[in-house]
Amino acid sequence: MNGDQDSIFIRKRRVFGLVQHRALGVDVIAELLPNGQPHLFEKSMWDYKEELPVLPANPSLLQIDAHNAEMSQTVKDVVAFYNSFGGYLIAGVRDNPREVVGFDGHFDCGDLAKRVKGATQHDVDCHYAVVEHKLDGRMHSIGILQIPQRPASTNPAQFLKDAPINSTGKRAYKRGDFYLRLGDQSRPAIDSDDYSFLCSPGRRTIAGGVPVLTSYLDSNLGPRDPTLVKFIGRDSHIEMLWKWMCDRYSPVKLLAGMGGLGKTTIARAFAEDVTRAAPMNLQKVVWLSAKQQFYAAILDKFVPASRVDFSDLESLLKALLLELGHPENSIEPDATRESLMDQVVQSLQIFPSLVVIDDIDSLEPQHQSDVFQTVVQIVSRTIVGAGPSSRILLTARLDLGAAPGQRYSAKSHRLHRAFWKRNV
Repeated sequence: MNGDQDSIFIRKRRVFGLVQHRALGVDVIAELLPNGQPHLFEKSMWDYKEELPVLPANPSLLQIDAHNAEMSQTVKDVVAFYNSFGGYLIAGVRDNPREVVGFDGHFDCGDLAKRVKGATQHDVDCHYAVVEHKLDGRMHSIGILQIPQRPASTNPAQFLKDAPINSTGKRAYKRGDFYLRLGDQSRPAIDSDDYSFLCSPGRRTIAGGVPVLTSYLDSNLGPRDPTLVKFIGRDSHIEMLWKWMCDRYSPVKLLAGMGGLGKTTIARAFAEDVTRAAPMNLQKVVWLSAKQQFYAAILDKFVPASRVDFSDLESLLKALLLELGHPENSIEPDATRESLMDQVVQSLQIFPSLVVIDDIDSLEPQHQSDVFQTVVQIVSRTIVGAGPSSRILLTARLDLGAAPGQRYSAKSHRLHRAFWKRNV
């Protein structure tokens, strides 16, 4: 198989090493066109193209429109590779039958970078080179577009606008999409596992031929409350929360809905997922609850909660400081709200965390909106540059004045009791 006796995993490891070292030239050709021939197998870090888009001299308006649509396809691939493992687009290889045909067009890599920036606000430092390649006594020009891997401390690139429409009426990508590269496909994330992959640095690292799994995050989750149940069909909820995790511009999310809809269960399941995935360079998962009683569906009655962490804003801030490593004797009993907020901001900058604040409804009505608005202020102050930043997830019955982009309503996802089952 064209010199492919090596394991696919070994080949992927070597290509991953080339990506990390920003290799561009004969070393890349040696790996991706061994013995002068393209590979026949899975291409999570490389893709073969017959050509890359090149705008002709003195183009017509129709040619400009067609070029824009073609470039959007390349932008899509670049973002997918960047979000995943990084990789290479090799121009000059026909797909069917797969064979080297050469490509010597003057591809504009600078224009590509501007288009990626305009579509995602990410600076993706691609490089392009043309390498002469000899096959069967003939020289062929091969274009190599090198795509770096997104740094672990940087949020996944999201498309912030729609791609232009092509001649068939379709778009390469849509606003809001997060693209990833899996196998030989550049495709949008569609489920919680895709978003977990995008957010988890350990799943985007190859050593020894397989992705490296990270250790669990430090958390205070403890055992599940014995009354806490799980339900069937929660994938859409978890997918929504993972998509939120990828969105740098929305660090706070309110999970709102009537009582008994499983908001605590959704939040707990997501917190457990995050603990396992260790995404976005987070350091901790902190769970704080004001819930004084749970509805036990299997018993059809309310039972006392096993823990109550806070009863107002001040006690919430103090509880959060304790979970972030502050000794109890370092927290002054009469500390002002502003002082507590400053300490929480500093701690979350040192230990970027997912903080879940469950059941704000248990607080007195005058405290509920106060907690939400204060949390928004705190987490907004922790965002500095492109580094890792904390996320805060709250659950409540009311929207507490949250903007549409800050809340997710569970009312349209109400589950009938027949779908509940004991958590074992």
